[in-house]
Order: sequence, then C-alpha cells, then structure tokens
Amino acid sequence: MTIRKLAMLGTVAALPVICLGAAAGCRTLGPCGLGLEAGDASAWIWLGSPLLLLSIVVIAWIVRFALTGASTYREIAGLRLSPTSLRLARVASRAGIKRIRSLDAEMPLAFCAGVMRPTVYVSEGALSTLQEDELLAVLYHEADHARHWEPAWRGARSAAAQVLSFLPIVRWFCERGSRRSEIAADIAAEQGVGSAALAGALLVMTPSKLGLAAFAGYAEMRARRLLGLPFDEPHVPRAAWATTLVRLWIALSLVGCVLNIAVALR
Repeated sequence: MTIRKLAMLGTVAALPVICLGAAAGCRTLGPCGLGLEAGDASAWIWLGSPLLLLSIVVIAWIVRFALTGASTYREIAGLRLSPTSLRLARVASRAGIKRIRSLDAEMPLAFCAGVMRPTVYVSEGALSTLQEDELLAVLYHEADHARHWEPAWRGARSAAAQVLSFLPIVRWFCERGSRRSEIAADIAAEQGVGSAALAGALLVMTPSKLGLAAFAGYAEMRARRLLGLPFDEPHVPRAAWATTLVRLWIALSLVGCVLNIAVALR
C-alpha cells in the first residue's frame, strides 16, 4: 500500500471521530453548532450503533438473497428441458438423487440449483460424452451438493459477499466456503466410484454460468488434489484484515454519529 493510499485511508478513518466529536459537543472541538452539550453521547448510543448496523446488514442480506433466488428461478424456468432418459434415471437412482432433470443442451454440463428444492440438472451433451462411471461420479458429486443444500448456502454466501463488499475478509471466507464444498462433494464422489472416474469427468465437463453449484467449479484446485499436488488454502492476507477492521470502524462510527445527531435533534 502506497503512502498516498495510507494517508487517504487515515483521513477517511478520522472523519467519524470528527463527526462524533462534533455531535457530542466535545469541548476540545469548540462549539458544534448543533446546540449540544458535552456528554450527550450516552452509552446506549455506543451500544445501539453496532445493533443498528447489524440490522441494516441483515435486512440488506435478506433482500439480496431473495433477489438472487428469484433470478436463479427465472433462469431455470427458461431452460429447455428434455425427457429424462432411462439411463439418467437409473444412474441418478444409484447416486441417491431424488430430483433429476435432463437439459436440451449439447455442452457437457451439470449443476445443482434450487434454493427450496435442490435439483440436479444434466445436459444431453454430458450424457452422450461421459462414460458410465464418469456420469456416476458427476451425479455423486451433485448429490452431495443437493443433500447439503449447497445452492442455498452458496446463494447466502454470495449475498453476504455483495452486501458486505466493503469488508474484503467476508468475500475471502465466502470463497473458502465454496471451495470446501467442492472438495467435500469430490470426496463423496471418490468414495462412491473412485478417483479415476472423477478425474475423467473433470476433463470432459464445462463450467455453467447458471448453477449455484456447478460441477466444473474450481476445476484446477480439484484436479491438483486428485493428482496429489499441493492445494493448500491461502492464508487470509494481512491487508484484508487491516482494511476490514478500518472499514468496520468507520461504518460503526458513522452509524453512531447518525444516532448521536438524531438524539440531538429530537
């Protein structure tokens, strides 16, 4: 981080202090122009600041999550479905999948989608390209996502990352949750059909822009694990922690400032 950026960050971080000092009628700052007296910043304001900020975040997260679910539902409703073949139904039954749909698409893709009713979608391109054991590996993988409600969890993480985009540490942890869910689903597939079939499926399948839990997600990381290569998760960057703490302090201070001014103008 350059000196210029540090200076700008320090200036922004100082704004809430100035705001709170003015709103509280701090003697060291002189007349505040709001007719407040020293000591107006009571303890309940300091307690109310994080509660108000938390309430705003929760409401925004609920709205964002609902919009994400609605958008996914519209996209799924617009997909071209084809009759489920006997082969797909049979292999899906072996994998323990209760809800399976066949897509009228030539690209080999598969994903699990649906917040309330997780459903596995497999394209006709995947059915025509994958060998029997590879198809079973794909379905074991997606069955694990459906069983653990991964589309809902991934939508929740995505909503949190968007609402709290000013806190980089939140996005980092959301990405880690998605990576771990893919590894867990791969382990379930390996236990069901073996690593060779899973590796073959990864070579064939293509990513889906629609599914919240697409089979080909994080393919490079998963391939490294299958090959026995290091794939350790990176540590949280120190800069992300520092930026998050400073921005959280600014957000809490500004909310406290607003509460203080609201009390003063009652």
